[in-house]
Amino acid sequence: MDLALLVPHLEPVDLPLRTSLETAKSLIEYVYFIEAGIASVVAKIPKGRDTEVGLIGMEGMTGALVVLGGDCAAHDTYM
Repeated sequence: MDLALLVPHLEPVDLPLRTSLETAKSLIEYVYFIEAGIASVVAKIPKGRDTEVGLIGMEGMTGALVVLGGDCAAHDTYM
């Protein structure tokens, strides 16, 4: 039932390696349901040391803050 509500708004897109899906402190324009591969959620740490803080695969989606009422990304997310 829930999927039927989303289907009219979904479109397939290619997500090559290193594609930026979200940028920290920027508006979340799209959410991505990953069908192949893994997205990496990366936190910026002082002194330029970025750290992977999460992974998103086939069971998840990017832009989860949108579901919770937010509109800006907390971290960078890449394929």
